[in-house]
Amino acid sequence: MFNVSGTAVTSRRARLALAASATVGAFVFAATPVGAVTPPQWPTAGRLPVACDPAVVYTNVTSSSWTYEFTDSAVPTITSARISTGAGNVGVLAPGGTNVYAYATATESCSGVGTIAVNYARNGSINNGPFLTNTTTDAFAGSWSGFIAKMQPDLAGAYTVPIARVQRRYDAFTLDQGFRLTNSTAGTGPVLVVGPWAVSRSYLLRQTTVTVAAPTSIKRGKLATVTGVLKYATNAGYVADAGEKVMVQTRVGAGAWKTVATVAANSTGAYSARVALSKTSQVRVVHAAVFSGRFTAPVTSAVKTVKVA
Repeated sequence: MFNVSGTAVTSRRARLALAASATVGAFVFAATPVGAVTPPQWPTAGRLPVACDPAVVYTNVTSSSWTYEFTDSAVPTITSARISTGAGNVGVLAPGGTNVYAYATATESCSGVGTIAVNYARNGSINNGPFLTNTTTDAFAGSWSGFIAKMQPDLAGAYTVPIARVQRRYDAFTLDQGFRLTNSTAGTGPVLVVGPWAVSRSYLLRQTTVTVAAPTSIKRGKLATVTGVLKYATNAGYVADAGEKVMVQTRVGAGAWKTVATVAANSTGAYSARVALSKTSQVRVVHAAVFSGRFTAPVTSAVKTVKVA
């Protein structure tokens, strides 16, 4: 499908998908993306550009001043990309919906990164994505983000960023003798790119709840019955997480938590486990993240104390 040269991609199909999305409005523009900032046109203290085109024009030379004219034909490099509700590559979708963003880091050491737009894929099915906005003041090696949508729990799944469109900041620019910007020509020629980040998975998981009940005390040598209900979020609300497992964990004092039983929830989401306690203990229930099927988020119950007399 792709004709790849280095990291630049010239697929007509992918190019049309990105172009069409810009035409029909499928690219999402957030009015104020999370953490959005505007980098300066150039560092005020000056910056010696790196990896520009080899020829530099030395102009307007006088006894006390001169300028440098640089040209830039480089393609910005994306170093990471993910889909999430915030930090990390795992987000949680709650009933009522949760804001989801595309995130990327990118570098371009000559004139800087101009624009980034991405597509994203859910469980292998591609969707038109947003233009990203810089979230740092560094246009040369910065972080970018763009709002995708307020997603409902039924959109949980495995996400990737299979392709991006990037453009350098300037095609040409002029710096004074202190390497401060005096003039610039906006970058042209957006390029489709792909890299190792294209196969990095992000996960949006359904929010999960779990309750726990346990006796306040038992006699030494008897078993404590731990019960509760495990549910996961859907667009309509929480439903029984039938068949999924919870781990019953105990600890004595400030010791480490230990898993003493693993049980599955029944058709109503209820679980039950009988555990042996030799000393007064704290008890909790943990449901681990599930990265397939229902794509449910991890959750830990409240802690119950069971006295052993």
